[in-house]
Amino acid sequence: MMNFKEFTINVWKGIRKKADGIFHVSVIESVKNNGTRLTGISAVPRKSSGGPCVYLDGYYREYEGGNMELPEIVDEVYSRMIRHQDDLLDVNMAEFLHWDTARGHIYVKLVNTEKNKEQLKTVPHRTFLDLSAVYYLAVNGMMQDRDIGTALIQSQHMSLWKQKEEKLYEAAAHNMRSDGSPVFEDMGAVFRQLVPESTGHWGMERISSDMGMYILTNRRKHYGASEILDQNTLREISDKMKGDFIVLPSSVHEVIVLDAKNGMKYKDLASIVQDVNASEVSAEEFLSDHVYVYNRRTESLNMAV
Repeated sequence: MMNFKEFTINVWKGIRKKADGIFHVSVIESVKNNGTRLTGISAVPRKSSGGPCVYLDGYYREYEGGNMELPEIVDEVYSRMIRHQDDLLDVNMAEFLHWDTARGHIYVKLVNTEKNKEQLKTVPHRTFLDLSAVYYLAVNGMMQDRDIGTALIQSQHMSLWKQKEEKLYEAAAHNMRSDGSPVFEDMGAVFRQLVPESTGHWGMERISSDMGMYILTNRRKHYGASEILDQNTLREISDKMKGDFIVLPSSVHEVIVLDAKNGMKYKDLASIVQDVNASEVSAEEFLSDHVYVYNRRTESLNMAV
């Protein structure tokens, strides 16, 4: 079996052979959320200043596990590149040098402060509990694929635009709601859609529509944990729950909301969060091991443990 370096080289060779001059194909390395380093294949079409990049780390895990063979991976990676090769053709990237254009494409995401302390030295951000709100540019129509279509906003962007962090937050908050209302789904309904009761899956008979557990994310389900920054959203959830509620950080893309009257102790919930993070959540998508609670009286979200 090939190691990751050999795997990357062979995928690159396969893509380059398929592209046959259509793309300039290269291997790139990127530092992502939580200091995660990812390796990908970049494909820049002729007469274009940019193009899609598909990361290989997940594909290598599939290869290691025997779930995908190398030719199948090459085909899928190349297929993704073809689907996205024209994404930037109608986008004038030079326009993003101007604040009036850029501000309509600014969004916010939450990251773990401690795990991103080095990156936070070079990006505009604001602290929120044990998390930090950072900002990214999103090109419309390119968000269907999580690997493609976003760029983290750096300090040099702020100098270029002559704007302060507060303006980024205002733009991101406006764009968040312009994209639509938050997605707040009952987990019982979600589970029943994923695993029909007829399968006899364990515990399904105990999942009901009034289980008091919900998923909160955004319409794109991309960096949707940022919805907990919206005070109106938190207030509306509190109205629905008729009181305080608990927030479990599922990942950077969503959080789980529980009725505070469910009787579970915060320490027990924190243990569950830590176990799930360790076994189910990827290093790049990890958000926090802590539990938060919303106080209806003070209209504030605080760390419980």
